[in-house]
Amino acid sequence: MSSLFSLLSAVAFIALLYFFFTRKKNSMHKKRAWQALAAWLGLSILAGATMSPEERAASQQAQSTQQTTERQPAADSTQAAADTAAQKAEAEKEKAAKEAEKNKLPNMNKFEVIVDCEESLKNKLKAPSTAKFQTGDDPVWLDGESAWTYMATVDSQNSFGAMLRSKWGCVIKGTTKDDATIKTTVIE
Repeated sequence: MSSLFSLLSAVAFIALLYFFFTRKKNSMHKKRAWQALAAWLGLSILAGATMSPEERAASQQAQSTQQTTERQPAADSTQAAADTAAQKAEAEKEKAAKEAEKNKLPNMNKFEVIVDCEESLKNKLKAPSTAKFQTGDDPVWLDGESAWTYMATVDSQNSFGAMLRSKWGCVIKGTTKDDATIKTTVIE
């Protein structure tokens, strides 16, 4: 019996929606809307009142199951967000560790050592734009000194405009690229 009242209640609710959301606003239309509302409320009450205890228990169990399944995705999404945040934090930590390792002075490649030394020497020359660097020996890492050493030759103009070839040396000392000191010396 309650299923019949539930069905009629659903039909009355659909009629109520129709009358409230259609564009007609005359007095007859409003009267029917109120009648549909009254029918829906009355049938909803009758459907609930005529439920047997078994039907009520089944209805309550269905409602609690629905609430549990609604809560579960929220918990899953919260856990997924926490996992994603943890993974991002771990990835950032690994990236920072790799960057710190790469930034250590012993991990500089030989090309970086040569370029840094040449730039340092250019700052000391009278006419840096005329400098033509000759390739020297490969830079050497001195583990006991925590330093790179490099020696080569350069052709550059002196203060009188004459081109001179000079031997020069460079020492890059420190633990990281950021705190390293570069000393260049012209030997002859």
